[in-house]
This record gives sequence, structure tokens and C-alpha cells, in this order.
Amino acid sequence: MEETDRLIQVLPSFYDTWDDESLFYQLIDSIAHQIHESRKDMYMIMRDHWIDTARGEELGKFGELYNMQRLLVENDAMFRKRIKSAISGYKGGGTVDSVLSLTRSFIGAQGDELQLIEYPPGPIEAKYELESGDTWEISSESIHSEVPEISVFVETSGASLDRAKFDESIFPLAVTNPKFTNIDTKESIGFKGILDAGQTLRTFMGRAMVDNVDASDQLTNMAIPTILRSKCRWRYDESVTEKVGAFDNGTFDSSLFRIPVAEVEVTLSWIARLAGAFELRIKKKALSRNKLTQQDVENFVAGIKAAGVKHIVTIVD
Repeated sequence: MEETDRLIQVLPSFYDTWDDESLFYQLIDSIAHQIHESRKDMYMIMRDHWIDTARGEELGKFGELYNMQRLLVENDAMFRKRIKSAISGYKGGGTVDSVLSLTRSFIGAQGDELQLIEYPPGPIEAKYELESGDTWEISSESIHSEVPEISVFVETSGASLDRAKFDESIFPLAVTNPKFTNIDTKESIGFKGILDAGQTLRTFMGRAMVDNVDASDQLTNMAIPTILRSKCRWRYDESVTEKVGAFDNGTFDSSLFRIPVAEVEVTLSWIARLAGAFELRIKKKALSRNKLTQQDVENFVAGIKAAGVKHIVTIVD
């Protein structure tokens, strides 16, 4: 053995190490064998800690560092290549190219099986319980200002007057001439007419529907006010003064009797280009091929994206 010869060369000649039958030679050979095995173990440990030489289970441990699992179709060489590409991707710091590269490696996507969309479209809905004169602040939560659809539902209860009934014909629980105004941009849109309790008015794209009946001709303006990117103030009004009635020869004065005002549920809804977000669209066959689920991808992307950035994973055919 080469290790034995090296040890013998450093010993004095009177030990008779030239005789391979001697007990001393056999002792040296046994020690050399242990040194040789120890060196082999050390080389194996070193090899397992290098990506270029790790194999099998040890290579899988490299993959776990980057939350990557060996795919069913991968041998060591293929898995090693995918891990090395992931290492390069991690240097990108959560950029678009980095997220695409890492996710593509994770799922083994091919060609057009993976697509990243910045500022993806997403539905936004804001609901408010309002009375005439109420104001609120709102922003588009989008990279652009947006034009919403406005829905107004007249509550069947909750008028701003105690239940003392003067005359139901004079004080109906209804909304008259509702109007919405963006105070900051001075834009407004109104509806000329009465909405009874339980009715719903929808205003969208220059049209108006009352309980699915077209009422576009009753709009005061075809353009709906814009919701700005930054916060803007909105106001809801209705024609309260038209509800004032007469009793005998006296007039109900608003300073003496509060006019009953119906509460409305107002819903503003729009499609926003979501700021600080991206969408990954993955073809179903890519996941099926490698036995991965949408949740697997969700968890992986959550670990590589930049902090504070929202991600959406969508599976498509």
C-alpha cells in the first residue's frame, strides 16, 4: 500500500521494515490502513460539502438550503444544475428576473409555462354606511387613478328620526336625488329621482340601473368621479329639503324638527393595477408533471420575494 511505503521510508533500516512478513511491518501496514481509511472519509466529507461533487442525499441537503426539492425526473446532474441556477438567482435580491429564475427552477417550468405580471389587475371594494352630508377619504390602491362603479342600497330601517310617525306620506324612508362628489377634483354625479327603501341604484360607465331597470336618463352627469392614487375626499348628499312638508298653516322648520334621512349602504368597486404586487401565472401541466401544488409554490415565492411585496399565484390551463 502506498501509505505503508511512505511510513516505512521514514523509519531506520535496522527495524527490518523491508521484510513484509515481520511483525513490525504488519503493525506499520495496519496503521497505514487506518490512516488511508480516515483520509478517504475526510475526502468524502469534503466532497459532500461541494456542490460540484455532492451526490444523492447530500445533494438534496443543498437543495433544502434554497427550499428546493428534487423533481421526479431529475438525476444528480440535472438537480445540481438547477440548484446552481437558483444560487445565481438569489443574488438578484428579489428582482423580477430573480423571482422568475428561482421559481422556474423550483417547479422545473419549460418555455411559456411561467409568466410574471407586474402590477396585476385586482378587484377592490369599499363599503360605507352613509347619511346625507357624510364625507370620507379613499384612494385607488392602484398605480393609476381609477373610475369606480357606485352602488347605493337604501336601508329598510335606521332612519335618523325616532319612530314617532307624523305622516308617512310626508316622511317616507327614501332617498331623493342622491349625489356623489369628489371634493378634491370637484367632479360629481347625481341621480334625479327617488329610491325607496330596499331599492338599489348602480351607476357604471355612464349608465344607471335601479333594481335592474335602466334609468340612465336620470343621471345628472355621464362621468363618474375619479378615485385618485393619493387619498381624496368624497361626499354623499341627497335633497333633504324636498322632504319638508306642511301641517295646517304651519311649516315644519328644520330647526324645530329634524327631517328623517334614510341610511344608505354605498359600495365603490373598481379594478386596480395593484401597486407593490406581482402575479405569477403557471400552467397546470408544469405542476402536474412534477407533483407540486399551488400551496408549494405560494410558500416558495413567499420566501424569495422582497419584504412588503404582495404576490399572487394563479394556475392556468
